[in-house]
Amino acid sequence: MANEKELDTELDKTGEGAEEVDKTDDDTESEESEEGPEAKAKEPPKESDEARKARLERQLKQVNKKLGVDTEKKPKIENKKSDEFDDGQLAYLVAKWIESDEDVDFTRDELKKHGGNLRELLGNEYFKAKMVARKDAKIALEATPTSTRRTSSKAGDAVEVEYSKYLKTGKLPEDREMRKKIVNMRLEKEKTDDEFGG
Repeated sequence: MANEKELDTELDKTGEGAEEVDKTDDDTESEESEEGPEAKAKEPPKESDEARKARLERQLKQVNKKLGVDTEKKPKIENKKSDEFDDGQLAYLVAKWIESDEDVDFTRDELKKHGGNLRELLGNEYFKAKMVARKDAKIALEATPTSTRRTSSKAGDAVEVEYSKYLKTGKLPEDREMRKKIVNMRLEKEKTDDEFGG
């Protein structure tokens, strides 16, 4: 048997007998084609590129698992700007006397509207004026007695009602005369606060 292999290799080297080898290959192919579907069933089906890729990836995962190598892609945690302030920002707000939940919410909304950072917003004169108006409205609301059995439930003067609305919202009414009265009332209150050291 070893002699036959040596002869085959020598024939292949010289090129002689190549026709005979080719003829035997052709004979086997024709025999297989004559056998029909049984021969085709023995022959492995051709694998598509996608299927081959998937198979190789599965095999790679199995090998990595055996080796203890972690190659799975972990989703990156994106630093999305959340609507909530972090602890450092909340501490900064407390240092700036913005403590109530309503004021923190208002600050967050203003920061969304105008952009920038928190420090710039707190230094903005427009924002400062709105915060002062909110604090004044809150103080006025807390100082106003609620209706009891002894007091009447009558709302005060229309100017005072509009002034308290202005302090809450920071918006002046549409009526020009009422605007003048509210501005004058605010100036008077600021004057009295300055005289008494408030």
